[in-house]
Amino acid sequence: DLEQLRADWPTLSREQKIEQFNQLPREEAEDLFLSLSPADQSEIIQDLLPGQRRSWLRLLALDDVADVLQNMPAEIKEASLDLLDAH
Repeated sequence: DLEQLRADWPTLSREQKIEQFNQLPREEAEDLFLSLSPADQSEIIQDLLPGQRRSWLRLLALDDVADVLQNMPAEIKEASLDLLDAH
């Protein structure tokens, strides 16, 4: 359940977080994603395919996108910025 996952989140490994996140229905995944810190959002986004990365970044307010991007390695940050610029 989503509330249990939120409670367990800080104790999960990165791999466990990604696995649990990917198993959620989209609506629950969105709720969880929007409740996470920029560092946790960044971890999730980094492990997604580019098309998925774009979708999740677009859920965020512009200032939140900036916070998430600051937590990414340079090459993923650049690729993610390019995705946001694409129409």
